[in-house]
Amino acid sequence: MALNTVLVDIQTYQETQDAFALLHLIKIAEKDIQNGDFESSEKVFSDLRKKIFEQYEIKKMIETRTEKYNPKNNISWEKIKEEI
Repeated sequence: MALNTVLVDIQTYQETQDAFALLHLIKIAEKDIQNGDFESSEKVFSDLRKKIFEQYEIKKMIETRTEKYNPKNNISWEKIKEEI
């Protein structure tokens, strides 16, 4: 039996490995689709919008509280304790 050897540069080797990895991901995705294990794009984007909105609301709440309790606003600790 003859032993064959191929010599390639690092970039070509990496590109080949990347192509095989991509093909593997496509194969997994195709199996998921065949098994019905996926979400519609409408649902995915709707969920993303909700998460982004929630994060925005949380950020605004933190900013509001931070500004409200800023020592430069001369609010006493007693006043802060009452609100908590």
